Amino acid sequence: MNFQKKIIITGILLTGLKLGAQDLSMDYYSYLYNKFNINPAYCAKDDKMSAILDLRQRAGLSSNNAMFGIKSTLSQNQGIGARFISDNRNAFQVFKADATYGYKLKIDDKQNLTFGISAGLETKSLNVTKIKNYDQLDPTDPALESSNLNSTVFSAGAGLIYSMKNFEFSFSSPQLVDGAQKINPNMIFMTNYKIPLKNDINITPEIFYFNLPVVKNYGGIQVKGDFKNTIWTQ
Repeated sequence: MNFQKKIIITGILLTGLKLGAQDLSMDYYSYLYNKFNINPAYCAKDDKMSAILDLRQRAGLSSNNAMFGIKSTLSQNQGIGARFISDNRNAFQVFKADATYGYKLKIDDKQNLTFGISAGLETKSLNVTKIKNYDQLDPTDPALESSNLNSTVFSAGAGLIYSMKNFEFSFSSPQLVDGAQKINPNMIFMTNYKIPLKNDINITPEIFYFNLPVVKNYGGIQVKGDFKNTIWTQ
């Protein structure tokens, strides 16, 4: 199995249309430069095998995100992958590990539909030592043992990619099933079009839209530039 080596220069320039007063959408699912993180169908698309590591620290806040993912094609039409996600926000911590499977359906010489599913476990925990004056907390307080703060649950998601030449549209529901919730309405829509320029340079405008279950929805636009699909920035 051949590895495709890539040099990645990541500069993020996002011009966002913010529909809510509070931006909680950029969580551990919303790395827009790492689509495998938000859509399991990408495990059956592009590279024969690739791995990616995302790290983010919010300036001035006690919160950080990390994601490691690896994916590989099994055949011309199938792919598998694994993802490990850690999201820490002050005292609240989430860790998730899941596996993905994708299948590419060829419509004709120009069009493809790629389906993907994911399944794994999600653990939520509350680290009371990070709460101010935590020594004054009542350890018997049932609120501290709430399932919303401390639990390990089954989690599953699904995604779809439609491709036609240089056009791509994708839809995903990263937490379609999340523990006690039978259906989670968190949905992500993305569409882009690659514009080839001279000297193996491409420009790809992309529009994204998040339908979020708790906060209000979020949309925006970004532009990616790449050289031979090896060095890129966006």
